[in-house]
Formats: sequence, C-alpha cells, structure tokens
Amino acid sequence: MERSIRRKILIGLVLWAGILPGRAVVSAQEPLHRGDSLHRRYQFEEALSAYLSALRGALRLEAQQQVYSRIDQAQNALNMTGACANPKVVARQTFSREDFFLYYPLENKAWRSTPNPLDTLSGPFPLYLPQGTSRSIFSATDASGVRNLYLSEKGDTAWTSPRILDERVMSAGNEIFPMLSADGNALYFSSDGLYGMGGYDLYVSRKDPATGRWGAPENLGIPFSSPGDDFLVMDTDDGKYTLFASNRDCAADSVCVYVLEYETLPVRSPVRDPEALRRLASLRPLQDRSRMDNGAAVTGLTVGNDNTRAYRAKAEQARALRDSIYRYERDLDALRSVFPSTEGESRAALTRIISEKEDRLYPLRQALDEVGSEIRRIEQSFLKGGVVRTVEDRPVVGASQGYTFTKKMMGGDVRLRVARRRAAADEAFSITPVGHFAEADTFPDGLVFQIRLFTSLRHATLDDIRGLSPVYERLGNDLRYSCCAGIFRSYQAALERLNTVRNLGFRDAGIAAFRDGRAENLDNARREAP
Repeated sequence: MERSIRRKILIGLVLWAGILPGRAVVSAQEPLHRGDSLHRRYQFEEALSAYLSALRGALRLEAQQQVYSRIDQAQNALNMTGACANPKVVARQTFSREDFFLYYPLENKAWRSTPNPLDTLSGPFPLYLPQGTSRSIFSATDASGVRNLYLSEKGDTAWTSPRILDERVMSAGNEIFPMLSADGNALYFSSDGLYGMGGYDLYVSRKDPATGRWGAPENLGIPFSSPGDDFLVMDTDDGKYTLFASNRDCAADSVCVYVLEYETLPVRSPVRDPEALRRLASLRPLQDRSRMDNGAAVTGLTVGNDNTRAYRAKAEQARALRDSIYRYERDLDALRSVFPSTEGESRAALTRIISEKEDRLYPLRQALDEVGSEIRRIEQSFLKGGVVRTVEDRPVVGASQGYTFTKKMMGGDVRLRVARRRAAADEAFSITPVGHFAEADTFPDGLVFQIRLFTSLRHATLDDIRGLSPVYERLGNDLRYSCCAGIFRSYQAALERLNTVRNLGFRDAGIAAFRDGRAENLDNARREAP
C-alpha cells in the first residue's frame, strides 16, 4: 500500500512538472526505451524512474496507457524481488522455438499441431493431448480476440463444445501453454495479462476440492518469471524435476529449456541488487558432475576438436547478433508506428532516432551474414569428417552424462473448435457508440448473470459505461452505486463476454449472479447454470 501511494505521488509530480509554463515536455519514446532496457537488466528502480519521465512526454491517451502499463510492470518486479527462489539447476539447453516442446519428458506423439499462432512468440502453438485423454485444457481465442484457457471433455463419440475454464484464470491479456499436474489439482500456464513483470510470466492455479473451481493464479516469481517470455512449466511425474522454457537469454528464433531440481516448498528471500538478480535469473547449472550445462542442442562433436570450438563460438556469436537485430527491429517497428502521429520538434527528434537505429542495424546484419558464412564452412568440414548433428528421436545428450533431453515425435492432428454460442432470446449485451442504462423494473426474474463493471460514490454517466448496454445501476447498503452490464442466462455466456468488457478499460470487471433481482452466491449459481 505504501509503495502504491508513493507511486501515485510520483506520477502526480511528474505530470505537474510537465505542464508548468516554460518547461519543455520531454519526448516519451526515448525514456520509454531507456526504461525497457533497464527493466530487462533487472534495474527496476531506475526503470521506474525512466517510465515516469516517459509519462511526462506522453500526450496521447494511448501512449499514456502504454507507459502506465510499464510502470505497473516495474512496480510488480520490485515487489517480486522481496521473495526470490534459488533453485538448483540441473541442466539447460537451447532449442529452436519451433519444436522445443518436443524435448520435454512427456508422452511420445502427444503433442499435436493446431492452427493457432503464439502471439509474441511466432510459430506453431501446439496442443498437448496424450492418447486416451478424456479432458483437454488448451488455449484459444475468445470473442474479443485474446487467448483464454478452454476445457473440452470427450464423451462416448465426440468432444464437447469447448468452454472457457474459469473467470479466475483469465485476464485481459493472453493465457497460453496450460499444463496440468499429475494429480490434476494444479494448473500451470503463462500469461501476459495477469500480475507480472512484463512479457509472459509463469503462474499456478490450484483447484478448490470443495467447489471444483480454480483459485486465483499465483505468479511463480523470480527466477521463474522474468522480463522476457517464460512458458510451459511442468513437474515431472517422478517428482525429480521442474522444467520450463524462456527466451530471456536467447536469440529471437530460440528458447532455453531449464531443468531444476523439484522443491515442494522453495525457500524465498529478498534479492535487491540488479547484478545478483541477473545471476539468479541466468539459471546456470551447478558445477557438479551429476549436473550439466548443455549449451546448444548439438551432439556428436568432440570437445577438444578445433572445429568444434570454433563452431560453438560462431554459433554463440550468431545468436547474440540475431538477438541484437531482433531488438533493434522491434524498437524500430514501435517508433515507426507512432511516427505518423508526431509533429514539429517531436517528429524531427523521432526521425533522428529512427535514422540512428537504422545506421546501427546495417553493420549488425553484415556481421551476421559473415558469421553465417563461417558457420556453413565449418558445417561442411563436419560433413566431410562424418560428424553428425542432432538427429530426431535420439538423445541430445548421452544418459551417462546426467539429465538427458530426448526428442519426441508429433502426434496426429486434432481440431477442438471453439463453437460460438447463440444467445438466448431473453439475453442482452451490446456495445454501441452510446450505451444506455436500463430501468430497475426491467430486470428479469429467475437466475441471471451480469458483468460487474465498477462501484462509485456518485451516479454513473454515459461516458462512464463506454457504450455498454444494458447497464443496471444499484445503490448498495454502503451507499455506493454499483454498475453491472448485460443479461446472461448462464455463467459461460457471461464469461465469453468478460474480456470484451475488460478490453474497454474495465480491467477489474468480474461476474455477478442475481436471482429475482437479488444478489446470489456465484458458486451456487454456477452449479445451477454452468
């Protein structure tokens, strides 16, 4: 609470300073990029200061919202530094982003192709569906276009129409790579819309045995979550290891898979120093003969061979160059997207920044081409000498050396399509240029679900409801007005529209149940009208 108040005061001071006569309003882009760079290096206090500077120069509402999001992520990251785990790292391995999941110790031919792209992690988004499974939790887009977790169950002959899993495990962002624990009582997944430090973070939600509902997701914290994208976390069935993937230290086309010793209750302690945080998040394997750091997924190369050493050095150089090029191109895309909306001095400054970044990008691409040519030359010498790189379905590392990564095969394609439900005749929900409030006496009898928008000490206005219809306003016993939107006859019907409402700016929107106009317990209502 104290940090939240301090943040609001700082934001107020920055905005006040920015509008004083005679003060130059700084451009938002430069401190924003500086803040992003500091954030990736775990310098969260400095990143927060840079984002506050960016806020002063963000004159457009969209830019301000972007900066507010970064401020929240930096503050979240600072909070997470107060309870960091220190896991024992058994192994780590760099794989292609396209098939890294096949190296997890899971059932063979259980990963299946689906047509869904993986958002910021471009490429195929697979579905894990082992043979004989009668229940599948997977990621798919909802009516608002963001990814939710869906559940489908297999009957005698066909799969049921997928339904959104639960309000508690969804956000205004994307939820991807769900993985159930062996006992089915813990659900691990990644999200870029829940409480996190940026990118995709790792979460676990635990099932309530009494109600069967999934609990509020818990961020796994540092070093599992990072400023990069972290995903596909699982515990092995034998209880020995925890695995997850991340692009925090990889080129744009690769991910690292980390293997950690499983801990039931990991000890957590504060780690505030950025350098110590970077070391912790690097997750380097312990220097122990029973553990190993595999580097890249290449086998059959003799350690002492000169070509092998040169190949590894060049491969590492190529990964670093690709990563630098990716970051420059991403920054350039962001700068170019805001260029049409800038004017005057801001436009001139932005032109200069774009030109400088383009000048730096050209020699990086030249260097990558040269390194690529050298790698191809070494690979030709490997072929002449009979050295073989990774072959599908063989261990990447021999079992005698410690943990073994073995590549699995893909299973057959399966399509679990998200059926679009038709609204019942007495349901109502719409978004129009001007929303409307409904009279209290028009509220229907029986069990009804609504999307809870906000509470306020004053009457809501048309601007407050942002085009939603119908909206019902109620005065509670605490003398606060509450506003709820829509009329839905099932929990799922309301759930399908929840992210649509959240994306209008109602980030804390939830679902409420009413019977004959009176508030009803949501769990009881769900059992009656799931």
